Amino acid sequence: MDKFMEWYNMSTDGTFDMDLMGDRAAIRFEQSIQTNPDFYYGPVTGLVARNAGYIFAGRLFRNHTKENPEGVLTKKIVRDFFAIHGEEGNFTYREGWERIPDNWYKTPVDYGLIQLNLDTVGWIIKHPELGSIGGNTGEVNSFAGVDLGDVTGGVINLTNLLDDNNLLCFVFEVLKFASPNALSGLYKTLAAPLEMITKALAVPLLDLSCPAFKDMQKGGKPLWDALKDDFPGALKSGRSF
Repeated sequence: MDKFMEWYNMSTDGTFDMDLMGDRAAIRFEQSIQTNPDFYYGPVTGLVARNAGYIFAGRLFRNHTKENPEGVLTKKIVRDFFAIHGEEGNFTYREGWERIPDNWYKTPVDYGLIQLNLDTVGWIIKHPELGSIGGNTGEVNSFAGVDLGDVTGGVINLTNLLDDNNLLCFVFEVLKFASPNALSGLYKTLAAPLEMITKALAVPLLDLSCPAFKDMQKGGKPLWDALKDDFPGALKSGRSF
């Protein structure tokens, strides 16, 4: 409840917009660095899946009505979706009581890959740390990042990461070069979130126009092996993506 209330109390007007959601994602990023010596933020588990978790809540939980065609996410809606009951100042969480709010209407337009890319890029412009790849190195506050230019042969770097579809192209390229064994743990762990992403994304991945990449390597080793060597969190989790 503590973390929920931290987020809940960030809303001063009773609503949660995408700026607030991005701010919350950045706060949790910094808190993880400060408290978890094995914090790891991978190109998929961090850059895409973690950010998408906050983005989807901010976008897809909105109530779309005639009065609010763009949708609005209120504290009441949040409480219903997350099974929070009681009065302000005396909330309790009731496991299994999560529900779709009454008189709630989903977005009339499918949330697609282009919008996900735009939302992610918008957040990274404001909070560059959300576009990082890396992790703590066994101690809190020891976050070390990966140089994108090194692993993409100079095709993508911090300067052009946010251009066009480069951000998502990089992530999909990582998956392309990953070994089946490396991916099996990821898909097993992220089965539900990935299914949600697959259903939510209206544009096929093949429609992306991506630059040509070289083999993903770091220090002469496959990227996934190098990440496990450098970051204890990636090694302990059994996956580096």
